[in-house]
Amino acid sequence: MEKKRFCGACGKAEEKVIKESRNEDLGELKNCTRCRSIRYCGRSCQRSEFKKHNDDCQFIKNTIDELLKIEETYNQFKLSSTGAPQDLWETEVGDFWAHANDQFWEKSGGAPPTTWPREYLKKRMRLVNSLWKVADTNLGNHETAEVIMEHLLEIIRLDISDGLGCKEMTVFTFLTLGRDEDAYGFMLWWLKNPGEPVDLEYKKLVKGQWQKEENPDKFEDLFERTDTEDFDEKGEEEVLGNTYIGFKLGLLAIKIRNVIELEELNIKKSKFDKRMADARPESTASKLRDSGIFMECAHLFIRGEQQQHERKLEDQYEHIERYLEMINEHNPTVLPALVEPKQLQSLKESSDGITSGGVSEAREVLRYSCRYFHRLSTQSGPKAITAKKIIAKFLYPNHEEGRPYPKYDTNSKK
Repeated sequence: MEKKRFCGACGKAEEKVIKESRNEDLGELKNCTRCRSIRYCGRSCQRSEFKKHNDDCQFIKNTIDELLKIEETYNQFKLSSTGAPQDLWETEVGDFWAHANDQFWEKSGGAPPTTWPREYLKKRMRLVNSLWKVADTNLGNHETAEVIMEHLLEIIRLDISDGLGCKEMTVFTFLTLGRDEDAYGFMLWWLKNPGEPVDLEYKKLVKGQWQKEENPDKFEDLFERTDTEDFDEKGEEEVLGNTYIGFKLGLLAIKIRNVIELEELNIKKSKFDKRMADARPESTASKLRDSGIFMECAHLFIRGEQQQHERKLEDQYEHIERYLEMINEHNPTVLPALVEPKQLQSLKESSDGITSGGVSEAREVLRYSCRYFHRLSTQSGPKAITAKKIIAKFLYPNHEEGRPYPKYDTNSKK
């Protein structure tokens, strides 16, 4: 997702809008004054999107106003009819999900109804999902994605039990924002500390902080590391085999991103060599080209030592293969749906809930991960290395290029 501002209707980047500006209606992109989650280059674009955006816009504005009013009550909140008022922002960090039952007491004197912390978290998560619909477009909305990230991290800080299951979406929000190391450090901490932490360190977190592993190495072999004392010697199968499907997808996404970064260095090296080879005989570049020391230093600068680079690239491909196997074993619908998402996205939403390993789980995880995977690519054109091609090669090794991919089962009720 580019760190640019785009018009939510026509998709023009802000700098292009400014360059083309000829009247007062154009210029810098203007934020929607009601929801402040989308920008437009002028009135005409805003009007063209009104019907499409209006419902989300109204919901976002109303929910933000409602949350602000609820938050004011939490400075002095009674958790029981006999208890003293307390500041929940100080006393209940991490434990909001535990406070949901108000049947034992009622406010009197016509006071407004109490919104309990668990319901507050649910409302805040519904706001996140509405903001995601605005941010997750083809071009992306970096500003709103940053707002979503703040909400998700705050929900987890207030609810260490993750009763709403938002950790997986948090991973892909990090990735969408280009914060791969934060995504990996976040997952690594939770893989090492599954469930609710037994210590109370989480209660000391302040707004903007989250649990993470320091100095994460996203290129490391996590399969090998899980057999160390860092994970209480639980072993690879227990640590990675039983973890969330969203975490497995997040780890796969990071490894594919690593491969793309390394392959792009190879592309840069090839382009450099071609420019040097095409240099005119009398040019300075041709003289440098004939210097073995210069070319060796240039190659080291571009991609590092060749054998080391190739070994690192090979390792990342091996990690990708293992994550693909784990994901496919966990849920056989997820990977085919990442290759061809429309088949799954066209299904009607079910009210039966989300079941691990089933179509409902695949649909949910695709909601926040699909577009990220489709953005992963070294370059445009037929020779581009993309996440889609890597996944498709694993699923359909004998598939003929240019032919449609096979249909997959979306009838499972699991």
